Amino acid sequence: MAHRWAGWPAGGTVDWHEGVPQVCSALRDMALYDGHARAYDALNGFDQICTWSDERQCFQHSGRRAGRPLLGVRQTKFANLVWSWGLQGKFLTNWSDAQGWDYRHRLPGLGGIPVIQYCRRAVQRGQVVLMPLPRYYMGPGGPNLPDQPDPMPFRAKRNRLAWRGSLTGTLSDWDREIWWVDAVFREKAHAQDFARARRVTRWRAADELRKSPLADVKLTLTDLQRLRMAASAPLQDLLRGLVGEWQSKEAARQSKFLLVVDGNDIGSNKYWSLLSNSVVLLVESEWETALDAGLVAGVHYVPVQANRQAIETTVEALLADEARCESIIAAAHELLAPQLRTDWRDAADWLTLQAYATRVRFVPPLPTTWSFSRG
Repeated sequence: MAHRWAGWPAGGTVDWHEGVPQVCSALRDMALYDGHARAYDALNGFDQICTWSDERQCFQHSGRRAGRPLLGVRQTKFANLVWSWGLQGKFLTNWSDAQGWDYRHRLPGLGGIPVIQYCRRAVQRGQVVLMPLPRYYMGPGGPNLPDQPDPMPFRAKRNRLAWRGSLTGTLSDWDREIWWVDAVFREKAHAQDFARARRVTRWRAADELRKSPLADVKLTLTDLQRLRMAASAPLQDLLRGLVGEWQSKEAARQSKFLLVVDGNDIGSNKYWSLLSNSVVLLVESEWETALDAGLVAGVHYVPVQANRQAIETTVEALLADEARCESIIAAAHELLAPQLRTDWRDAADWLTLQAYATRVRFVPPLPTTWSFSRG
């Protein structure tokens, strides 16, 4: 709980004000769940993704915004959770990826009302409350948080560093706009897009390590992205030597070291890597989720820069100290063990939302049609 609410004064409260929806309309993916009205409104007025069904007595994904279906899934699951738990009040959310805004500066009219997100930058503490995504992404037994142990002990693994991931990432000053690296795969990509892509952490890591004898680090592409690359000389130049075949978790875990690199925000392999019997090397990250509570560099993982020499030096030092490696792995397992318990996770989620409903004080306006003074 302390980590989810990091940066907030203990017992502090903030008053809801009716100008919040208008203030938040500047960001397209912010939404407001209203338990009293049984509504989950998109505040920019562009589209209503999640709606209440009287027939089914639950919230449903409207099926719109087909280009970003996960946003609808996240909103719908959250709305049904809050509704099923009988929590009243209003909950301000932003379930989109890469929402690292400085809300105090970007939305000064928010007045200190917390935003619920699954991921935040460390500098957003005191502005963003963390709530993990459901099982499909961050739940016990899901693909990114497996509850089955890694069957291969550390000392039986190969002396190499492994990673596979898509070319994702953003560039932003967190003031007005976000540039997404997938712009390079559009038919009308600009020269500026290809220049910007070389600044994205995943591209830099893959480029630095492409000739390293200690690393098996490659970007993966979808079929459509491969077609785009075949038709684009600038894209071929950008990705030359960096693309490899997809690799399963089982294959990756045969390596003693697993690289974790931010994409749009956290790397999706972060938690299953920490639960493996491999040592995690985490590249310069500013993002955190509720599952990072208590995570300490040098204790649960090894921090590195996206630099070949620095990474190779780190790997060589770790290979010379296998006892330290096993200590790091054991510490990571112990830290994440509670996250694998559904009862523990449910209790933490309940307390998070209950605290939100308590700390954000919503006082409905007084009725003006009749009162003692008028009647």
